[in-house]
Amino acid sequence: MAHEQLLTAEELAFIRELECGASQIDAADTPVIELGGDSHANALLARLGLANELKLVTLYRQHELVFPVEVVMDETHSFRLELHSPEIFELGARLRNWRLKLPAPLPVCSGDDPHPCELAELSSTGFCIDMQDEAAPEFLELDFRLPESHELLHLRGVKVRRTQSGSVAYSMEMAPEPREQLRRFLYQCHKQNYEVGAGR
Repeated sequence: MAHEQLLTAEELAFIRELECGASQIDAADTPVIELGGDSHANALLARLGLANELKLVTLYRQHELVFPVEVVMDETHSFRLELHSPEIFELGARLRNWRLKLPAPLPVCSGDDPHPCELAELSSTGFCIDMQDEAAPEFLELDFRLPESHELLHLRGVKVRRTQSGSVAYSMEMAPEPREQLRRFLYQCHKQNYEVGAGR
């Protein structure tokens, strides 16, 4: 039985243009990517905007990048597609969030007081701390600054396990805005670590 074609030839061509255009934008300088189009594009974007959730998924070097997509209508009633910073996953026996091993541990504080541990690894959903004390707390509330940032980010962690390297892994809760900042930072680091020619 023949399948019904959901998209016209013009709409398919527009999606291909989006794919090419998005790959040429430096997300380190543009945390939200805006893409626009003609009447055919607006018709497609209006249809996409009816979806509960939109994502753009790309595969790159054994990693899966999932970009949240938002359809926005401006004051002229034209639609545009915005790609936000992605969630990054490592492909393998099971999908897990990509963890950044920080080149230098990040100091953390609890309120105004410095904390005896340091952040050794970061992902968008968890972190690892260097803490030699075997009695690492089950729950943590910490503040930290990302490199080259003056803004404190607040996180809450629940202990998961102690890793083979001796650090302690925690799952993490953050408010939406700080989490978006963290995802943007992780995406920039991922681009730097895995850009074309890196490690050759």
